[in-house]
Amino acid sequence: MATFLQDMHLQINTEAHTMNVPIIIMFAYLMIFLPIGYFAYRKEKQSGDSKAAESFFLAGRAMQGIVLSLTIVATYYSTFAIIGLPGIIYTNGVPFMAMQVSGLVVPPLIWWYVGRRMWSVAAKNNLYTVGQILEMKYNSYTIRLITAIIGLAYCIPFVALQLIGAGHIFAIATNGTINFQWGAIITLIFLFIYGVLGGLRGLAWADVIHGIMLVSAMFVGGFFAAYVVFNNPGELFTAVFSEEPALFSVAGGLGIYSFLSIIAY
Repeated sequence: MATFLQDMHLQINTEAHTMNVPIIIMFAYLMIFLPIGYFAYRKEKQSGDSKAAESFFLAGRAMQGIVLSLTIVATYYSTFAIIGLPGIIYTNGVPFMAMQVSGLVVPPLIWWYVGRRMWSVAAKNNLYTVGQILEMKYNSYTIRLITAIIGLAYCIPFVALQLIGAGHIFAIATNGTINFQWGAIITLIFLFIYGVLGGLRGLAWADVIHGIMLVSAMFVGGFFAAYVVFNNPGELFTAVFSEEPALFSVAGGLGIYSFLSIIAY
């Protein structure tokens, strides 16, 4: 009986320890970025009152290639890349993979051609938003207002999706110890702290780490699936095709796509 109780006690302690590990890892991950926000805050203070708004909202207009690229990657993919994209590709297959190619090629060309010119105009005229640039060009406050409304309408669901995804990740990683609601609330609190404390500079620096982790995980995961689980990428796709040939059709696994919809994406 004593041995049985000792075994049960050991099992309970082991399960508790195992359950706590994901919680510790996730909170440690969140806490890592607080010093980044603090250093960004100190950087803003050094910019002086006359440049405070520009430093907070635009990182002093000083973000360069690598930081800018990684913050765009981390923002563009975010929860979508961790939860949404794998699920969509799993159910729809190759068509959506083809659609993502345009998402990787077209935006950088637009940012390079249009973004540089907008940055130059904004810096020269001390402008902060796209709406202000359009207002100046077309001499219309209405255009500025419409641009702001469209941006707000996009940002609200975009941020909400990040919180929804984070809530699910917390619930799954902790096996329900931290439920969906609390996971979303914890994420919102840390995002608020990062944003208020560090401004765009703090968020961009944090995104550099996020972007490196995201890209690395994609390559490592792809390499593992292609060369460890299978011998090579061809064998992987052959195995998937033998099980679900519809995933390789233009219509996709759910039969909802067409060649035109793939091109239009």
